[in-house]
Amino acid sequence: MHLFIGFITLAGFVFLSSLLIYDLATRKRRNIRDRLMGIAQRDDEKEGEDIEPLNAPFIERAIIPVFTKIGGLFARLTPGNIKKNIEEKMWQAGYTEKNRVSKFFTIQSIWLISLPSIVGMSLYLMELPKTRILVLVILTAIFAMLFPSVRLNSRIIARRERIKKDLPNAIDLLVVSVEAGLAFDMAVEKVIEKISGPLAQEFGYTLNEIRMGKSRGDAFKELGERTKMDELASFIGAVIQADQLGVSVGSILRIQSDTIRVRRRQFIEEVSMKAPIKMLFPLIFFIFPAIFVVVLGPAVINIIKVFAGME
Repeated sequence: MHLFIGFITLAGFVFLSSLLIYDLATRKRRNIRDRLMGIAQRDDEKEGEDIEPLNAPFIERAIIPVFTKIGGLFARLTPGNIKKNIEEKMWQAGYTEKNRVSKFFTIQSIWLISLPSIVGMSLYLMELPKTRILVLVILTAIFAMLFPSVRLNSRIIARRERIKKDLPNAIDLLVVSVEAGLAFDMAVEKVIEKISGPLAQEFGYTLNEIRMGKSRGDAFKELGERTKMDELASFIGAVIQADQLGVSVGSILRIQSDTIRVRRRQFIEEVSMKAPIKMLFPLIFFIFPAIFVVVLGPAVINIIKVFAGME
């Protein structure tokens, strides 16, 4: 046990020493990069400007910056294609801030450091064998590394389901607004005012890009690349086609509204057809045994009594 504790202490010392050496070696370059980024980009809104640094909570002053640096180190050591994939997933999950990738690695570092440490200390206090403690700590570290990615994927799925649910109503509102005489951009703005959720957020970002000078086709193409949804792809293709050919947007939107509602009805019918099959397993393993106990229980008791009397 003493050898195990010494090995853990030595590994922690080597890890922290490596972080310190890497931080000292790259500090000058990072300072120059941060200055250039500060000159090129100015943040209009700064959170917590009314809170003095010494009056901030201890976690925000001391603990969060440490994990932020560790997360930044993880981000610098991660290959570029993995970081690009994480950035796309963060955007699909609704995180649109500039530091979304570093935020993901910060959360991952918090899980990767805190959870195995707590589990290892708890198991050590329970005086379990050191081999079992080591195996459980390794399994906990693997779980802590994978949990942020799993949580991110589940958030992406939930966000896409919300967009799929809100899309027919949004297109109906676009049809009504365009046929009432509003321009397409004003109709999109009306949709943003009337609905809330991820679809309104994506429409708002697309509308801001159009206002900044990007063409409507390019802005909606980027919307399709961000969301990667088949239901939204047909709507985006119709909008781009109407913009290129100069045809009436209202008629095309009405066709898209009917098409999407047909698809949604077919999807609901498909889900309803799968329901009996999904109910079969809990019916067999949970409901039928309880019914058998209630129905056949008295008969079994009587049979046991009869055979007991024959003896």
